[in-house]
Amino acid sequence: MAVSRPPHLTRFVVRLFERRDLQAAQNLIFFGYNIHTHLDWHTVEEYLLSQPMRLWVAYLEDRLVGVLGFSEPLGGTNWLRIAAVADEYDPTEVLGVLFDDALPLLRYQGVGAISILVIRDWIIPCLAKLDFLYRETITSLQRYGEELTNPSRPRPEIFRMEPPDAQLATQIDHQAFLPPWQLTEKEMFQAIRVGSYCTFAAVGAQIVGYQISTRQGFNGHLARLGVAPNAQGHGVGAWLLCDALEAFNRRRIAAFSVNTQETNTRSLELYQRYGFHQNGYNLPVWTLYLSG
Repeated sequence: MAVSRPPHLTRFVVRLFERRDLQAAQNLIFFGYNIHTHLDWHTVEEYLLSQPMRLWVAYLEDRLVGVLGFSEPLGGTNWLRIAAVADEYDPTEVLGVLFDDALPLLRYQGVGAISILVIRDWIIPCLAKLDFLYRETITSLQRYGEELTNPSRPRPEIFRMEPPDAQLATQIDHQAFLPPWQLTEKEMFQAIRVGSYCTFAAVGAQIVGYQISTRQGFNGHLARLGVAPNAQGHGVGAWLLCDALEAFNRRRIAAFSVNTQETNTRSLELYQRYGFHQNGYNLPVWTLYLSG
């Protein structure tokens, strides 16, 4: 159920984002407090200019007071990528106005569920009033230069992955993950483009897995690790992980992190086996299930 629009907010003008909104949207997102951004491998400007029909703005007179943006639908789901409300306004009310306008078009685009990775707590009361429900928790793990022992299983062939390989990587990704955790081909291309170390794993002539790792300063991060179902349980994921850790160790980067679902016991066991420890940094995922 959408939040009803209070009478004093009927003056708000809500519409799809246009390029002329870019500077005002950037200022709101960079300098406001009530801001949510979950853009993965995109900058704010890249996202704002690449999401036609999935990005809304709210104005009061001539002032931008709200921005709401989503990812490209995939498998009937998408992510809330940006939610921004000017500091002087009630975020629940302004987001309610934006959602009122956005939901009919999202339904038309085939979206049945909208998820958000809650990075800051200010938005939780808004989500509850917008009928989002808590779904699960993402947990973060870290390792700091622990001695690395290679897997006992036979090593697959591991070789570099480049942006033109995005289509093949996406095929593996969609076998390995369910919505909303899958990437679109465009997202995969961008992830490989900005990744620091990206590799495929092949057994015989068949590519069966991939990983994408990023670097920020003296820290590495395993951003994606996917293995085709018919190759799982044979050490492919372990070898991709260890190869990435060795690559970063050669660059003298010993701190390495990864995020995974708390319910993904197979992934947690893999990471803990290779020296990762939960660091207490957990992020909840909330989901709005659309109907009608």
